[in-house]
Amino acid sequence: MKPFSRTIFFVAVVFAVLPLYLTWSGNKNAAYFAILPIIVLAVVYTMSPQIDWWYYSQRPPQLDKSTIAFLKKHFSFYSRLKADEQTRFRHRMALFQMAVDFKPQGFETVPADIQLMIAADAVRLTFGQKDFVIGTYEQFVVYPHPFPSPVLTTLHPSETHHEDKVVILSAQH
Repeated sequence: MKPFSRTIFFVAVVFAVLPLYLTWSGNKNAAYFAILPIIVLAVVYTMSPQIDWWYYSQRPPQLDKSTIAFLKKHFSFYSRLKADEQTRFRHRMALFQMAVDFKPQGFETVPADIQLMIAADAVRLTFGQKDFVIGTYEQFVVYPHPFPSPVLTTLHPSETHHEDKVVILSAQH
């Protein structure tokens, strides 16, 4: 899925290059027409995450059919929802997966089914609320097994670090 902000950025580049080319060709007044597209480029460059989030909140991406089948088969909460609630659940899952980063520890990448179950549980926990992204947590670090930490000396399956905006989980659990 291509971020919406890239489309705006591309259009602004086209509208900025044309007047600059005309200026280079000899029309000195054409440079003034490049000012607005250059401002748009600066705004899009700095605000692209917010622009993308706004756009996809209005037009949520669709989950693929295998993901929906996985939810129906393995996630009883989803199966018990009405059709319109299932649609809202799928939209929230897609947005949640866009909003957070999954960082692997002990594997090359976090498996798709693990990402799916983390997103599904997070959306289930906040399904009745307007804001469904869990607090300010931006990263979910996933270990394949229980892990130690400086805070807890025993192996454990999960922990949160509020100051770093990180949730750490064990895929095994």
